Amino acid sequence: MRHAALLIVVCLLASPQVLAGTLSRARGAARNAERNNDDDRDRNNGQRDSGKLDHARDEVRHEPPRERDDDRRGSHRRRRRGHSHGGRVFGIFAFDRCQPCCPPPVVETYVYPAEPLPVAPYVVEPYVDPLPITPAETFTRQFTPYPYANDSEGFMLTGSPGCGQPWLGRVHFELGSDFDGIDRTGAGFLLEGEGGLGIDFDWDSYSEDLPGGGHDELHIGEFDVLYRIAETDHALVRVGLGAAWLGDRYDTDFGVNFTLKADLAPSEPIVLSGELDLGTLGDAQHVHASGTVGVMLNRCEVFGGYDYRRIGDVEIEGPMVGIRVWF
Repeated sequence: MRHAALLIVVCLLASPQVLAGTLSRARGAARNAERNNDDDRDRNNGQRDSGKLDHARDEVRHEPPRERDDDRRGSHRRRRRGHSHGGRVFGIFAFDRCQPCCPPPVVETYVYPAEPLPVAPYVVEPYVDPLPITPAETFTRQFTPYPYANDSEGFMLTGSPGCGQPWLGRVHFELGSDFDGIDRTGAGFLLEGEGGLGIDFDWDSYSEDLPGGGHDELHIGEFDVLYRIAETDHALVRVGLGAAWLGDRYDTDFGVNFTLKADLAPSEPIVLSGELDLGTLGDAQHVHASGTVGVMLNRCEVFGGYDYRRIGDVEIEGPMVGIRVWF
């Protein structure tokens, strides 16, 4: 019994230390967990308050170091833990809590200017037109020496001065008959300039064998001042006004004459020509019309056609052939 009582006393004496040791260990574990939690919060707050990017931002913007709240929190925890020295882990580096907070190091950034790239000097060269063309040369139209000359399409050439000639002329000779005793011999010339003005002269001589064995002659002439109203490479059209006359061995009668003349060059070597005269001869009305189709042989045109003339009530008509020389 005495040993049992002694064992009970010993257990009662030892149980508070055991209990105290257990509570102390529990308390210590709880405080260590709190301290560990506080350390984790310090690290997280430190990272949020100040990091490499924040320091770099301060350096670039030249802002003063920010006051750290973690030092105040650390000193409070040190007083609560009952010691004045200790280490705080920031990342993987340990700093002494007793050391004053040092400002972040100043990082000087040097920006080296880039060397300019070599640039070749820009040289402005004067513009030289290899083929200067003046407006006068662009719109110059001149006559060919004859239809289809110089590989032209007809009567005109467009180009610089000197590509053609400033005038166009022709001389013609023709023979005709009505196959009823009247023969006709004709001649004439036409000359016109590039400005549009021209002159025209025609002369026709008629001869007739009389039934009684006699012979009669009649001469009709025209002189007109022309103006070209249309011109293309393939056509020339003129109008004119002038005088007409009829003469024989007895007398000469005069009248007025209005004329319309045209030459066409549809396709090499063909040339078409036509003429219409309206006017008076003395007291009679006068009408004359003719048309020819010719073939160019160099500057000579060989043609054939038909001629009609009416003086008052008298009509003289018939086929004809002839030659024209263009220049």
